Amino acid sequence: MEKKRTIRRPTGTALTDMEAAFVAAFDGNATAAARAAGYASPDVKGPLLLRKKKIQNAIEHRRARSNAGLIATRERRQQWWTEVMLDERRKMADRLKASELLAKSEGDFLERIQHSADNSFADLLKAARERIERG
Repeated sequence: MEKKRTIRRPTGTALTDMEAAFVAAFDGNATAAARAAGYASPDVKGPLLLRKKKIQNAIEHRRARSNAGLIATRERRQQWWTEVMLDERRKMADRLKASELLAKSEGDFLERIQHSADNSFADLLKAARERIERG
């Protein structure tokens, strides 16, 4: 039976002890996490728990906290590319590549694609049929 005592979690949402145990055990398998948390019908309760917004938020908060420092943020990548770009001891090719990646991350390069719709659908279909017939 689910304990009803609630405790405050860092996400600012109240989770029961069992919900918190579910979040801690969740690794992509809701049934296994519900079983680990002690729910009586884990195959039913696991998917139901995943539908709750507070559970989704708690899982996302846990993932973000566990990944903190492991994945470079956009700002950190930009700082590093800037450091490489400005470091005169590095090879020019490396500095240019860092400059290019920094510029791309800032949206300085735009790819323009020009499309022309001169042919009608019937013309395109006719040309496709001719290519098929030619083999």
